Amino acid sequence: MAHLIKLPSVAADTSGGNLHQWLKKEGDKVAVGDALAEIETEKAIVEINAEHAGVLGRIVVQAGAASVPINTVIGVLLADGDDASAIDRALAEHGGAATAATTEPAAATASTVAATPPAAGAPAAGTPAAGAPAAASAGVPSSTAAVPGGRLFASPLARRLASQWHVDLLGVTG
Repeated sequence: MAHLIKLPSVAADTSGGNLHQWLKKEGDKVAVGDALAEIETEKAIVEINAEHAGVLGRIVVQAGAASVPINTVIGVLLADGDDASAIDRALAEHGGAATAATTEPAAATASTVAATPPAAGAPAAGTPAAGAPAAASAGVPSSTAAVPGGRLFASPLARRLASQWHVDLLGVTG
């Protein structure tokens, strides 16, 4: 019997996540507890583990897909002895997910554009032109507020992006 792999709820306040990458390929053998894929939320990257043993029969949602809703079928796991027709039957029983069989990664969104470094020699987006005041172009006051208690409140994703783009988080307000 084919088992549907659904995007799990990883936090109480999330409605979905981005499918960061698949750790297994179609046709790979899978044991219970094996990491199948990674999903990225606003706060963390979380692995999806196999609940059943078998073979990864079909990847329904491709890596890089953004804003995948919770409980969306992202793949199909075949039990030993199942054939390819079991995939279509399982998807049909689920409610026609076979029509969206290979969802392509979403077009570049603001978050993926922000994570892409600029080409060498090209000014970065948001970089002021020569002679332009920095605070006016960024829309951020130039003064930095002191952090109460010395602790900086930022998610791991925000810290990673700030490090990648050389942004001082102490200078960011809001």
